Amino acid sequence: MTKILVPTDFSSFAFSAAKAAVFIARQTKATIYLLHVVNAPADWSGLSAQTKKKYPNIEIQINEAETQLKKVAADKLFKGCKVKTYVIGGLIYDRIAAFAQSNNMDMIAIGAHGADEKDRLFIGSTTQRVIRTATCPVLSVKKNTEIKSIKKILFTSNFEENVSDAVRTVEKLASKTKAGVDFLYINTPGNFADTETAEKRMAKYASKSRTVKFNTFIYNESDVSKGILSFMERSKPDLVALITHGRRGQPAYHMSVTDSLLLHAGVPVLSFVLGKK
Repeated sequence: MTKILVPTDFSSFAFSAAKAAVFIARQTKATIYLLHVVNAPADWSGLSAQTKKKYPNIEIQINEAETQLKKVAADKLFKGCKVKTYVIGGLIYDRIAAFAQSNNMDMIAIGAHGADEKDRLFIGSTTQRVIRTATCPVLSVKKNTEIKSIKKILFTSNFEENVSDAVRTVEKLASKTKAGVDFLYINTPGNFADTETAEKRMAKYASKSRTVKFNTFIYNESDVSKGILSFMERSKPDLVALITHGRRGQPAYHMSVTDSLLLHAGVPVLSFVLGKK
C-alpha cells in the first residue's frame, strides 16, 4: 500500500478519516493524498479557461480551498507523513472516484455518518456513492473514531465469489499492523450452508502466512447485518472488512449490509467492490 486518498470537506467527519489514514500510512509508509472537490459542472476539468470565467464563484472557492487545504496538510497530525494536496472541480463523488482510479490509489479513507448524527455535510451520501463507484477499497470512518491500534480485523463474506484480491489486501494490512484476521460466514434461513461447506469456502482463502493468523467462524442469524453486528459485539474487532457490489451487482442486498455497518458499527469499515479494476 503506497497511496491513500483522503477526500475532505474540512469537516470533523473528514478529519476523523484523515486520522485513520495517517495511522495506516505510518504502518505502511504510504503517501497521503488530500483532495477537496468544489461542487461544479460535471465537465469542469474540460472547460476552457474562458468558459470557467463565467463561473467566478467557483474559481474563488477553488482558490480559497487551495489555501485551506495547505493549512490542513501543515497540521501536526501529518507530522512524519508524506502529504500531497489537490483541489479540483466537478461532481463531488464522481471526481473522488475518478481521481482515485486515474492516480492508482490503493485506498480511499472517507468520513461517514452514524445513525445519531444529523449535521450532514457532503460526506454522508457521498460516502455511499464513492463505495459504489470506486475501483479501490474504501475505508469509511465515523466522526470521533480513532484508530490507536489494529490487532484484529474481521473479514465477512459468503466466500462464494472470488475474494482473493480483497483477502490479499487485508492480509497485507494485517501483516503491517501485526493483526490477526477473523473470517466470518453468516448463515441465514434464506442462504444457509452446512458447516462443512462454509468451512471449506473460508479455508480456501485462509492463508498459511507465517506473520498473520487466520481464524474462521460461522454465525447463525436471521439477518446478515444483524449477524455481523452481533458477532462484532462478541469479538471486538478494530476494523471490519466486507465485500460489496456496484450498481450492476446486487446493490439491494449487499449495499443494505454495508449501509447498516456504516450506521451502527463502532469501528472503521473497509469495503471492497468486486469486479472493478
